[in-house]
Amino acid sequence: MRWLALLGFGYGALVGLFPTIIPEFLVWTPPGPLYSFFVNTNGFWREWTAWAPLIYIGIGLWLCNAASKALPKTPQHVIDARKRLRQSSRDFLGRRSPIDKAVLAWLVGLALTGVGPWLIGRFVLQDNIMYTTTSGVFNRSAREFWPYVPTLYVGGVAALLLLGGIAMVLQPWVGRIGPGIVGLALVGASFAVGSFGTSLWQAQEDATAQRLMGTPFPFGDSYYTCGHAEASLMDASGKSWLYQVWSARIAGSQVAADACNRVVLYQGWQQLKAYDLPSGQTITAAPEFVSGDTSANAMFQYGTSDGSKVQVKVGQ
Repeated sequence: MRWLALLGFGYGALVGLFPTIIPEFLVWTPPGPLYSFFVNTNGFWREWTAWAPLIYIGIGLWLCNAASKALPKTPQHVIDARKRLRQSSRDFLGRRSPIDKAVLAWLVGLALTGVGPWLIGRFVLQDNIMYTTTSGVFNRSAREFWPYVPTLYVGGVAALLLLGGIAMVLQPWVGRIGPGIVGLALVGASFAVGSFGTSLWQAQEDATAQRLMGTPFPFGDSYYTCGHAEASLMDASGKSWLYQVWSARIAGSQVAADACNRVVLYQGWQQLKAYDLPSGQTITAAPEFVSGDTSANAMFQYGTSDGSKVQVKVGQ
């Protein structure tokens, strides 16, 4: 009964934070006075339905506890029979070996710290055994750190479950049937967790692929620039890309320190072309988008130190 109480109130507190996980059969309208109380305190308690399981489970446990006290006590011979049954089960399942204890301790410890599974996911599984690079991710540096952390953690947990389960299964089963069964369960769980991890990975890779297509290349993080222009355009296949024209400085060129003399065209995070200005000329007017809605007819332009306007056609 104590364990049931802890389970009930733990569940109630959990759904108080995440109301969407409440099963429909637990969401009922409470009696009038109680309902009014929840409505009046809605801003503090969140939605009253989030705390309904806590109330109903608590009431149910109280009724169970009251009923157990009213019922007659269990006869002593029944209690003794239960003890013999438990002892028989322990004898059949056997005891854990030192390896079993070490495996379970390491699994729990590493899973709780989070760092161990993430390191495995990041340096062993990523772009390797379990998490392969998708075709749309042509620049791995576009991957953001934090969105991938849960994915890599889940993959690391799957790997640990598999290794731990194998270590428990491969030991002799004589006198340790229970730990052997647990090892099989860990192996099975590793495949389920691994499948969940690959779905998370695919979702993040899809988001990264969209980022590579629809956000500007971080040109200024690596190169000096005097400005850029960008426009969302359709390519020949019908996909939408963010095209950009960046101004840059040729390394070692004999122009002013704050001047630019190169123009670079990007499709998303892919460099398409680069144009160098004639010797001595610099860019005086930053690139700007002129016209067009597809890569075939789009046009950018920039101004140079000789007073001319130079057009950059995306499709050429």
